[in-house]
Amino acid sequence: TGELISAEKYVPITWASHVDIETGRPIETENADHRADFQMTKPAPFGGHNWQPMAFNESTGLVYIPIMENVSVYSTAKSFEYIEGNHWNMGQDDEGMSGAAGVSPTLVNAIMKHLLRGKLLAWDPIAQKERWTVSHATAWNGGVLTTAAGLVFQGDGTGYLSAYDAETGERVWHYNVGNGIIAPPVSYE
Repeated sequence: TGELISAEKYVPITWASHVDIETGRPIETENADHRADFQMTKPAPFGGHNWQPMAFNESTGLVYIPIMENVSVYSTAKSFEYIEGNHWNMGQDDEGMSGAAGVSPTLVNAIMKHLLRGKLLAWDPIAQKERWTVSHATAWNGGVLTTAAGLVFQGDGTGYLSAYDAETGERVWHYNVGNGIIAPPVSYE
């Protein structure tokens, strides 16, 4: 029917406390107000899950999600000016946020990079909780493919294509392809 039945968090989120099931709208916290000097907010603009495909396994009943645990610093600009060719144009005061924090932009970028994490999450959509996770060294990793044989395949940013047991998350096979992987594995019949 398209009725919203759940909207539990599967990554840390600071800008909303929860989603109102009746309206489908997130209930914002004080952290959602970026008019202050600066706010550390989770997740970053690219979200807890981006374009990389997730997968559902009918046998296990689990959804396998390539997630990103990330954070961004926001500081609303005092005045907004559209910058031609800039892919973000978010109205954020990039100069002000590092100055307000009293930290150089180079250090802010290094700290932010350290805070980015990627994981493969096995999510139980009925129980609304994590069943297992696999941590990755990088935040950007590949999409997911799951099979009727009980495997979950995912490539990671360090170049490994891995197969995991769909029930336990145990890595049962891996191969270094020599380059970071952000595309999903595919199969054909």
